[in-house]
Amino acid sequence: MKSSLARRGLLAVFFALSLQACGGCGAKTQTTGCADDADCASQHGGDTRWFCDQKVDPHQCAEAQRDCSTASDCCPSQICNLQGHFCSDTFTQCAGPGSCTVAGQVCKKIGVRPSDNGCTFERCNAVACADASTVCFNGYCVGAPPCNGGCTVDTATQKPRVCVTATNKCSPVNDAAGSCQRSCPSGQMLVLHDPDNIFDTCNLATESCECVSLPPLVIRDVARHSGMALAGASLFVSAYDGEHGDLVLHTFNKANPTKPSKSEWLDGVPATGTLGGDPNGPRHGIKEAGPSDVGKYTSVAANTAGDLYVSYYDVTNGDLKFISRYGGAAAAWSTPITLDGSSATGGKTGDTGLYTSIALTSAGVPAISYFRKASYLAAPVDAEVGLSTAVSYVLAKKAQPLTRDDWYAPLDVEKANRPAPPCNGTCSTSQVCVTDGANQRCATPAPTCTPTCSGKSTCVQQVDTSKPPVCLNSLAADALPDVPPGTGLMTTLAFLDDKAVIAWYDSVNQQLKATIATSVAAGAQPPQPAFPATSVVIDGTLPNKPHRDVGRWPSIAIGPGSVAGGRIAISYQDATAQNLLLYTSNTLTANSAGNIHVVDNGLPPASAVGAAWHPQSFPGAQSAVAFTPSGKIVVAYQDGTPVDLYFATWDPASGTVLGKTSVRGASTASGFYPRVVVDAAGLAYLSSASIKAITSKLASNPLSIDTQPAP
Repeated sequence: MKSSLARRGLLAVFFALSLQACGGCGAKTQTTGCADDADCASQHGGDTRWFCDQKVDPHQCAEAQRDCSTASDCCPSQICNLQGHFCSDTFTQCAGPGSCTVAGQVCKKIGVRPSDNGCTFERCNAVACADASTVCFNGYCVGAPPCNGGCTVDTATQKPRVCVTATNKCSPVNDAAGSCQRSCPSGQMLVLHDPDNIFDTCNLATESCECVSLPPLVIRDVARHSGMALAGASLFVSAYDGEHGDLVLHTFNKANPTKPSKSEWLDGVPATGTLGGDPNGPRHGIKEAGPSDVGKYTSVAANTAGDLYVSYYDVTNGDLKFISRYGGAAAAWSTPITLDGSSATGGKTGDTGLYTSIALTSAGVPAISYFRKASYLAAPVDAEVGLSTAVSYVLAKKAQPLTRDDWYAPLDVEKANRPAPPCNGTCSTSQVCVTDGANQRCATPAPTCTPTCSGKSTCVQQVDTSKPPVCLNSLAADALPDVPPGTGLMTTLAFLDDKAVIAWYDSVNQQLKATIATSVAAGAQPPQPAFPATSVVIDGTLPNKPHRDVGRWPSIAIGPGSVAGGRIAISYQDATAQNLLLYTSNTLTANSAGNIHVVDNGLPPASAVGAAWHPQSFPGAQSAVAFTPSGKIVVAYQDGTPVDLYFATWDPASGTVLGKTSVRGASTASGFYPRVVVDAAGLAYLSSASIKAITSKLASNPLSIDTQPAP
């Protein structure tokens, strides 16, 4: 490096260049007078960068830029100007909010020489970040590991470089102890011990570095397809990691359910992969998705001993899967097993395991209801065969099953053919399926028809193309149904005196159906189950009455023996009337109006301001039901119009709704996948997801737990 005299000589030459090149990188002055350089150094703790500028009158102390030969002579996040041999701060400049591209970064004034708008991270305390999509790491709230998880060696010197978290840049650092001249073990990265000892005002004499674990992967979508169970002081929520296709289980403390005390990735994470986060954190730090997309349509059950049972869908293989943990929080999870969908030798026999619901018998034996979407022949591959859709059921042979042999063979409770797709799926991408008289055909769209087409009709060419185009009814919407066609969708399972009670939605007939097993699943080794040959249509279109679409997203609960109105409660949606309905009874009765109650009609009270012109909302898009200790019934549900989470209480003794509360929503799209459990003290716990895709106000799809009184 050059001497102090040489440096000041260079400053005279490069001072103007410095100001132009980096917008204020030149000497920093102050109004304090001085006699000589030693006087200024003394005024600033012996720092010899301060000199007496005798070109001004009166003389003033000024701080010279750091001189350098290489970047290692400069502070972290500085570069060496090789023409002037001075250090200047380096960072990614930005234009304003939203202009920084790295996850978690914000645009703020940073730097010393120069100081300008630059991309950085918000500061954090020891653990907390206000933005849920970031985590606290090295004093900053980061949305991804800074410096891409670590720095490579300096190509010129072949020495290690250090990640400067504040600027997301790698810098060489020459510290006296050599702590910055080392490599870190896998899963760790080299950072500054003092993350703010950077830029032109750093103290190089105190600079030091440390190897720290990578920040945990920031997971932004682990709230959907959820189930919830209560055991002791803990709440357990199974959910789907939508970013990676994994099964996750969150554990909450009832006393403080604001965030999970633990989140575990149970299936879907590959055994090996690129570390992009802390190996002790989410997904063991592995960035890549696993070989299978698993974890949708989860359901979880727990017993008083803390044993956990989770059912879920393997999307990739079309399988019903199961995983468990026996022995409490310290116990290990079992190996996931496939219960239906693939043969014992691994061959694909169907697409099954959607809409799972798991429940325990009085002896703690697990059972699962679920939807079979399709059946296949072994050859030709994916050739459908037989009654392809069904509501299916499988029962374990004991309370702690570990292998497929510990379960009975799955059985179909009700089966139905899936309707053929419009035009049998034969239309090309340039055609549309239309109804032409009594038949369907693939037609070519035409630009105009006279008169103009309206409603579901579309303008197409006739079979005889010499004739003018005509308006025919389009079946395009039928080719893209909002739910799979078939019977057995959205199953919900509970036990009434050890008899399985299953309710589901028949999307072909748009009905709510249910059944009660004819066999009792009692004892530690229950017998193979049996069900009636015919299910009960709880609600649906009556003869000579307008068509209704009812029964979506049912939820079932079983109450105590003396409860008014009946021990069976099933909440569900009337999509036609836009009502949230509740069925209550001790048995299953077809289309019994006296057992069906309106919990929410989507309208405000008649006395409310503007009630006459208030549009009807869409309550019950999804719902969950539970009994309270006093025998009342509570329902957690989404109102699809404001997209809010609601909570209502039904009193079966008086046949009235005691109250309806908007629990979550307001500024976010909330209430997806609602679940509810009620403890013995009469406190209801509601889990739900808010969805980023609906609003830009969210950086993730958060899972929330809310509480409501439920005496």
